[in-house]
Amino acid sequence: MAGLFSSNSGAERGRIADGPKAVIVTFHTNTEAMKCGDVCKRHGIAGRLVSIPRDISAGCGYAWRTEAAELDRFLTFLERQSIEHEAVHLRSL
Repeated sequence: MAGLFSSNSGAERGRIADGPKAVIVTFHTNTEAMKCGDVCKRHGIAGRLVSIPRDISAGCGYAWRTEAAELDRFLTFLERQSIEHEAVHLRSL
């Protein structure tokens, strides 16, 4: 189910509503989440590894949080690094 996109604001990918947004990218396993954290840190990718917010259900307890403006670049980076994500969630800041 890589690439699932959900939002608490009703926005669709590519049509993010006005205003600052954060993106929470979840993973199926802790291994994938940790791999994401390590690779992103080495490559200077904006964001950080966070605990999953309580209202999000995911395969593991960690997610990558970044700004919505970075979403397309981040997802392309994950694909190039062969890191599978579970879902993408938009959050208002």
